[in-house]
Amino acid sequence: GYMQITPSSGAGQLFAEVVNDGVTPTLQNPAITGPGLAAGQDFYVAFVLDPANDVARLYRNGELVGIQAVSDEQDFSAIEDFNVWLGRSNFSADPGFNGTFTDFRIWEGALQEADIALHAACGPDALDCDPPTPFEMVAGSTTEVTEPTAVNFGNLGGDATYVFHFN
Repeated sequence: GYMQITPSSGAGQLFAEVVNDGVTPTLQNPAITGPGLAAGQDFYVAFVLDPANDVARLYRNGELVGIQAVSDEQDFSAIEDFNVWLGRSNFSADPGFNGTFTDFRIWEGALQEADIALHAACGPDALDCDPPTPFEMVAGSTTEVTEPTAVNFGNLGGDATYVFHFN
């Protein structure tokens, strides 16, 4: 299976989806879309997987732009992370990301709207704005990433929040 977050889909929209082919039949939850991200501007994007509440949520600059019900049979922890990239698609026809990730973080746990709004307002590299326990950051970097980079974050157990600052 895979998770995909792209700042500008073929339709010019912010786009996120999760496909779990580790179960039969394959579970493909409907994609979440929001306004596209213009090149050369700074953006904050958060994608929250919250199976405890049977939803996935997509945020742009701290504001909720989409929410999608996910199957109660979905087991996000079954999605393996052996081929995870920043700035590169797993589909060869897709163009690479032409920009800079100024910050990315992955938390085990589904952050809520107030946590997302605070973190977005603080901006990149603001470690004092990280959410309180029980959220544990399992991967992240405040080093700028300007070319495709592999990321390994292990098994998150289902609930997770993915946050990116980029331009």
